[in-house]
Amino acid sequence: MSSRILREQMAYEPIIIAHDRDQAAKLTYELSSEGKQYFTIDPITGVITTLGGDEKDENGNLHSFSLLDREKTEKITFSVCVTDGTPTNGCGIISLDHNSQVNKEGIRQKHLQQSVDTSNDDIVHPIFTASATVFVTILDVNDNEPQFITKGPFSIHENQPRFTQINGRLTALDADAGENGHVS
Repeated sequence: MSSRILREQMAYEPIIIAHDRDQAAKLTYELSSEGKQYFTIDPITGVITTLGGDEKDENGNLHSFSLLDREKTEKITFSVCVTDGTPTNGCGIISLDHNSQVNKEGIRQKHLQQSVDTSNDDIVHPIFTASATVFVTILDVNDNEPQFITKGPFSIHENQPRFTQINGRLTALDADAGENGHVS
């Protein structure tokens, strides 16, 4: 298992690097479908990178943005599967939610099973797979402008002395979380 905290505007930032101690390891990395919505993984190095895009501002300057948005998704959980050897049927990633009924022995056997690649009649190549669950918590950045909830109309009688209070009150909210959502 791995856990990482990301700022929501980190586009194209690498977040995880996986390693294997075997010198002759031929590792292939794959993300579960939940991870592919927000991240990409290098199938050879195992480096996971945030997905994003580029957009131009009103002055024509190009800016990168991330698909991570704390106001929409606060936490992301996904699986990473690694195969040591040449996979014949791809990686079997098990995805479970809180309603799933689990046969622990079946999962253990599936994750620890050894497959055999018989692509060459004379040589047998073992194939091992493993998976890990990655928990990502997205931290808020100050990316939302405050919005006025009440705007008036307000009125005051003419010829009032200086510092006379206007009848009415402005109210504003900010969709950002924590200190970034504080309006003053």
